[in-house]
Amino acid sequence: MDEDLILETKKPTGQVILYGCIGAALVCAGCAVIYRGCTMAEYVQLPQILGGSFFLLMAVVFFYSLRSMVSYRLYEDRLEVVSVTGIVGKTIWPISITSWSEYKFKNGRKCLTIFTDNDKYRILDIDLKEYDALRDCVTQGKTQVAATPNRKPLIMLFLFFFVGGLGMWGNVFYSYSIKDRKVAASDIAGVGGIVISPVKITNTGGRGARNLIEIKLVQYPQFTFRIDYAAYAATKRRDYLNYARPMDSVFIDILASDYQKKISKEKPLGFFDKSVNYGTIDVYGLRDKHNSYLTLQDYNNADKLTSDFYLCRFMGPVFLLLSVIIIVVVYKQKPQDV
Repeated sequence: MDEDLILETKKPTGQVILYGCIGAALVCAGCAVIYRGCTMAEYVQLPQILGGSFFLLMAVVFFYSLRSMVSYRLYEDRLEVVSVTGIVGKTIWPISITSWSEYKFKNGRKCLTIFTDNDKYRILDIDLKEYDALRDCVTQGKTQVAATPNRKPLIMLFLFFFVGGLGMWGNVFYSYSIKDRKVAASDIAGVGGIVISPVKITNTGGRGARNLIEIKLVQYPQFTFRIDYAAYAATKRRDYLNYARPMDSVFIDILASDYQKKISKEKPLGFFDKSVNYGTIDVYGLRDKHNSYLTLQDYNNADKLTSDFYLCRFMGPVFLLLSVIIIVVVYKQKPQDV
């Protein structure tokens, strides 16, 4: 019965709809990417599976966050925490409350913590207009204690920036260590065929977009021969666009290991050969009957440091600096005096 209902907060309907739609979109995106990873090549592709799994994990995070979107019903003898489905998920009895605290953030936000004999419960004032009235009613006659900040979110944020910064610097050092590495002529094998793909430059799109050239041959329709990164920079791209045409015969240089594993099948495929970019083969030389667009010498003389290197070189220190700032903020947080 509701005759002793004192206060009822507004249900966060807008937030629930927003998070639900985002979660559903992430599920659809994750399933689509995983499906592509299972069907795009002869073997299941690991990057697509991991990418789709990440989308599904983010969907779980959004759906799980719906648990924190609650409303409150305050009666004379109890406080009910009501979930988005209308089910009472928790009941707090005033007689069981031993003490309470309130932490005030620098941005003006407030967090009420209610302590019982064996539990505690936090109430944030975000999107809760009735926060002050709810706090006054619940804590009336109870002992206020010093407020201790919740450091877990900041610790998680610190780990994100710290690990991200280390990963970026790892990429920087690795890229720099191989920038002068040369490919020997003995490591190259040639394939020939008739071009069936459009003669154009493709952009990967999105953040960190780059240009590349993709070539498909009649003889090997299951593979895409890709001119990317240093090879793309060394390619005579204007000549390629001006003179190359679909249905022309071309000669492509690739790594002998790729040829033996994917083309001639002389050697067995390893796990990563099958599961990571199986349908893509890097190009180190490209020519037709009249023109040479890319040679191994051009490739070896090209700058191997990509835009990713320069981005990581800048962002790595930024991420590490942010992690230091966060950990300093964490340890500067002190309990607030009553």
